[in-house]
Amino acid sequence: MSDRHDPLRAGAGCLTAGAETAPAGLLDTQEACLLLRRRRERLTTRLTDVTREHARALDSGQPWTHLAEVDYALSQTAAAIAWLDRTIDRLQG
Repeated sequence: MSDRHDPLRAGAGCLTAGAETAPAGLLDTQEACLLLRRRRERLTTRLTDVTREHARALDSGQPWTHLAEVDYALSQTAAAIAWLDRTIDRLQG
């Protein structure tokens, strides 16, 4: 199963993908907040996509073979979004 069809792997990929990291101390607060907001947008989009895909599968009567994994991926993505929100709030003081 590809990452595209595996919500758990795709969700984890959203957290780790991209080259948006910089050596410590090289980002000012505004830049850091911008990067965190972009990451949050991608995670929110992924959360919406997986939720929609899950609902379509259930509505069509298709068995959702990895329901526990999907639930876990959704909860982890939601937790990551909440962490990003708290981090942005702390950075903005």
